[in-house]
Amino acid sequence: MVPVPLKIHQNDERKCTFREETKLNVDMRIGVHSGNVLSGLLGLRKWQFDIWSRDVTIASRMEQSGRPGCVHVSKATKDLLKDSYIIEPGNGNIRDEYLNKLDMETFFITPFKKQSISKDTLYVPIRAERSPIHPRRTSSFTHSKLQRRRSSTTEVLSSRRRTVLGFSLKQFRQMVSEVNSSMEEAIDAMALSKKDQWLNPEGIHPLLLSFCEGSLELPFLKQKDPLFKYSLLASFFVCLTLTTMSALTKDILSLFWISSSTVFLFIIISITLSWTSGIQKYVQKSTKASYFSLLKQSSTRVILRTFVFILISTLFMATAIIGLEDCLTTPNVSSHSNNQTVPVDMPISCQKPWYFTCCAMLCMVSVSVFLRIHFFIKLLINGTLLAAFSCYTYKYDLFQKSLLQDWNNMPAGVDQFWCLLVTLYTLHLLDRQVEYVGRLDYLWKRKLKNEQEEARTMGLVNRTLLQNILPVHVAQYYLTKESMHMDLDLYHEEYSSVAVMFASIPNYMDFYSESLLNDEGRKCLQVLHEIICDFDKLLYEPPFLKLEKIKTIGSTYMAAAGLQPGRNSSRTSYESFGPEEDGTQNVLVLTKFAMTIMDALRELNSQSWQQFHLRIGIAMGPVLAGVVGASKPQYDIWGDTVNIASRMDSTGVTGAIQVTERVAEILTEASKYDIKCRGKIYIKGKGWMTTYLVNPSEVTRL
Repeated sequence: MVPVPLKIHQNDERKCTFREETKLNVDMRIGVHSGNVLSGLLGLRKWQFDIWSRDVTIASRMEQSGRPGCVHVSKATKDLLKDSYIIEPGNGNIRDEYLNKLDMETFFITPFKKQSISKDTLYVPIRAERSPIHPRRTSSFTHSKLQRRRSSTTEVLSSRRRTVLGFSLKQFRQMVSEVNSSMEEAIDAMALSKKDQWLNPEGIHPLLLSFCEGSLELPFLKQKDPLFKYSLLASFFVCLTLTTMSALTKDILSLFWISSSTVFLFIIISITLSWTSGIQKYVQKSTKASYFSLLKQSSTRVILRTFVFILISTLFMATAIIGLEDCLTTPNVSSHSNNQTVPVDMPISCQKPWYFTCCAMLCMVSVSVFLRIHFFIKLLINGTLLAAFSCYTYKYDLFQKSLLQDWNNMPAGVDQFWCLLVTLYTLHLLDRQVEYVGRLDYLWKRKLKNEQEEARTMGLVNRTLLQNILPVHVAQYYLTKESMHMDLDLYHEEYSSVAVMFASIPNYMDFYSESLLNDEGRKCLQVLHEIICDFDKLLYEPPFLKLEKIKTIGSTYMAAAGLQPGRNSSRTSYESFGPEEDGTQNVLVLTKFAMTIMDALRELNSQSWQQFHLRIGIAMGPVLAGVVGASKPQYDIWGDTVNIASRMDSTGVTGAIQVTERVAEILTEASKYDIKCRGKIYIKGKGWMTTYLVNPSEVTRL
């Protein structure tokens, strides 16, 4: 990715107040150059946004050849600045061979107010090695001087330890704590009233109660009905009530008892079938499971459920009509409309037409107890029952006799018709409301499921990104509930026996070029990306799972072994991870990884017709690990071991692995490597050191 050129970014100013706040007399050198860059991500693990180009290398050289307390800028940057700075010649080409080769003219920008630097000034030496595109930097510091000032700076530093990552996690936890109040507000805003149903339908047709999105209709109807067996149980009690009412009239009407017995028997069978999932737990294991799975389909298949419902409702309706038919077919019933005398041998139930009305009302109720059946089907069945009952009351004179006038002088047939009509209307309103709430609940569940899926996906993406920035145990620390109420200050860990590796491709600079042929360097960068990806893939193999990739700096690959959580950590909760592994194993695993990436690079060379070579340096010893940075927090390691490992690489031999004397002793004891003493070489910051070379072509593989 190529950023959009800006002519104002060179005027960025930062007021450094660190010395005033911490009372530490530190200083720094800065190098600035303006030009073109390529930006993006490389590799599969430990993603970090970075920039590459020759101009980046020039900026690095500007910093290396700079002066503490000044900003070392190139002529390209100076020409873009306003005349509001104190500028003096920098002569960077005299101090740096690379700048001299490019004949670069440089300048120093000094502060307006010179600050005195005492003899106790704490300089932070920053070594930048030659890298094809981007410099590598390692740092060290004078611990004793920092220790003397620690008591006076703790309070100030604690305010700086709040990183952007910490604040983001704190905001996330605050959002989690406010979930309940958000849910209450959402519940209050639910469209449950009739007004909301008609004015704010929310995806449901207000009259037909069908989904506005037709594709949702079939999945909604195919839902399982866990309440179906309870609806059957309610129908059983309705049937029992009808039978009890008939028994209290002391009548034995043959057709009614046959019909009611049929309903009763069918409901008993249906209840037994629908409750098989619960009964199965108490049945011996010898019972075939397939039998029970077949019986449970009554509550899981919509067609079977609907068939059972229609059959039970039809039998209920037939029972109510048959009871009325028994009275109408009685031989002794008088059919003269003017005769007000009722025959003595008429059944008692026939002398009380309200009995049949109550039976019809109970039948309507038995239809409405099936909550998940479509309300149009229930309306059709109850409407059919009302129509049939009305035909009987008007066709025959049983309900038209003056003796059977109601208390309000309205004919009994008309009064009972209106009573059933009101019952039908009331049950229909309830059915509509149940249907509406059920469909609304279905929409909310779908919406919640989609949001949960999006949140789960986003959480997985965030976790993946965080674990590609930080090690797994550090990312877990920031994400777990254990740190919900902890201060998110400086996170650090101390290790005593960590093996550190720097692997660089010294001839990549010769390969890299910015021309139209390679798309201004993009194709060269693509090759580097493939190399780093091949290295990263090896970290997923079982022998290298405990290795930790630290970062890539240009064409240099940095990794370490032995960074297991809990080693004198800033969080005691990780102490349960057990004792620290022996440094011997760390060295052996990291050396094997170094050999493996050499093989991987040779394989890539054979496929791409390239001649890349690795130069590797390994050292072992104590390190300090932690998370630093505000806007872009990064896990890194520091210490003398890191500096020495970097020097082992920069002063090493192409195609070989240069190691310290301590590492060489461990590899010699393993008797698997061809190790030769290189002799004493000068290591910046350490003086003369005896180093050893491991020949990768003479290795007995682990």
